[in-house]
Amino acid sequence: MTDYPAPPTAHEHAFFAIHSHFSERRPSTELTIYKALRRDYPEYEVVATRVTFCHLLSFVDYGLATATPIHGNNHDISREYKPPTQRNKKKNADGKLKDKVRVGLWEYVWEGNEYLYYHVEYDANSYGTKEIVIFLLSRKWPAGATPETALEAIGAASEAAKQQIDKLLMAVGKWSADVHSEIYVFDNTTWRKDRNLYLSVMGTKWSDVILSPALKDGIITDITTFFDSEEMYTSLNIPWKRGIILHGTPGNGKTLSIKALINTLQTGERKIPSLYVKNLDNCSYGPKHSIREIFNRARTLAPCLLIFEDLDSLVTDKIRAYFLNEVDGLESNDGICMIGSTNHLNKLDPAIAKRPSRFDRKYHFGLPELAEREAYCAYWGKKLEGKEMVQVTAQMAGVLAGFTEGFSFAYLKELFLASLVAVATKTEVEQAAGEAEVEEEGGSASSDSTVVVEKADAVMEGGADKAKIETPAVEKKEKEKVVIKPISEDEIPEELKGNVFFRVLCQQITSLRREMDDKGDEGKAEATYGREFIAGDDEDDSD
Repeated sequence: MTDYPAPPTAHEHAFFAIHSHFSERRPSTELTIYKALRRDYPEYEVVATRVTFCHLLSFVDYGLATATPIHGNNHDISREYKPPTQRNKKKNADGKLKDKVRVGLWEYVWEGNEYLYYHVEYDANSYGTKEIVIFLLSRKWPAGATPETALEAIGAASEAAKQQIDKLLMAVGKWSADVHSEIYVFDNTTWRKDRNLYLSVMGTKWSDVILSPALKDGIITDITTFFDSEEMYTSLNIPWKRGIILHGTPGNGKTLSIKALINTLQTGERKIPSLYVKNLDNCSYGPKHSIREIFNRARTLAPCLLIFEDLDSLVTDKIRAYFLNEVDGLESNDGICMIGSTNHLNKLDPAIAKRPSRFDRKYHFGLPELAEREAYCAYWGKKLEGKEMVQVTAQMAGVLAGFTEGFSFAYLKELFLASLVAVATKTEVEQAAGEAEVEEEGGSASSDSTVVVEKADAVMEGGADKAKIETPAVEKKEKEKVVIKPISEDEIPEELKGNVFFRVLCQQITSLRREMDDKGDEGKAEATYGREFIAGDDEDDSD
């Protein structure tokens, strides 16, 4: 590093020009700053670029270059506190301070070559859309040397300095285009790389996904075979693209399956990047602009996995035609495998849901059958292995599976979580232990305390006249009584009657049955909501 990487007054003058510009009406921010830098750094070649595929500071974070701040007091920086997350509290219990740089200057060194790096961030419009422009400066001649005066020599020096900048931009651009333990997320009309989401997803394996073998194997084979079959598609003159839809009620494994797929593709021999679309909306640009940006990036990164979660809410009637043109239009989508998930297949336009060249296959995620429920309970048994008070035996898994007919995976997860919380806080353990003692003494736990849910009679088909005919019967019973009874002693195997944790689980099953009945048909689907993918819960066993 040189003692004086930049002329002492040059940056001060340049910063004053930038500050003045932001204080007035500005027709072209980039041009104004470019002119200021060329004026104040005559011995440097100046090149402006964007961060789209040129993440210079991330390049530094990975140890591939160095960057030393040299802006002194002439900067626009906010010092911000970043609290610790749940994941890193042990490592970083106090949190950390981080600079939010809007205007800054660094000395940037790569492969022995020195550059000046200007970073400028500003509001592009009244909606708060951020624009970032960066400027790289490279010396035309060594520090202290006599500047060239001949036009030919000046031109040659400028070209040589520009080539040095181009080499850096090519290296950083190529590196930035690749995915380095990250997931691309599209949000607020821009793509960003999300390292935390990647870490969350990489905690999910197919062994964590409890589905019927046919469904699980079908999805895995479909996706992995597609990415391994480029030559076959080419030889048959078939577009190398694929689209699948995962549909069904929430809480039955769609989101978890997507996470496991990402993990499989990222850890395979041929690492396939994943692109997740969070939303299409923005005040400055409409959803059509977003769709265009999404497919442009997917085509650049192909082969890749392009994920549209809650497809029915993302692709509305107003933009459906534009979306379909990008999916199945004239432009090539070779190497793109799209996954769309939806809780409401009937809300998708037939042009999306029933046209094979757009979304070729549909996989239904229904409520788990007895075998899947038993496998899920056994999965929790493995998670709780070694914890004596809350062990789940194979017998318990089979019995619990029988008691939980109609439960989604989300409700099964809630069953275990709520029971573990009850054991940890002892809120229901004493009651369950009391019931076990009564049974051991030869009595039986009371089953008189039933849960009654009132359900209003629906008017039968046939119109108002028929409703009047049925009025006397309605008045007699006013409301139909649906009785949710607790699990009886006769249903519990003899070997499990003294198991306190099993008793707690049975109490929670009764409570969840009541909750499901209160909510009606949608109750099974409301334990989780959309957008769980972004939440990044590596313990998430629901959709």
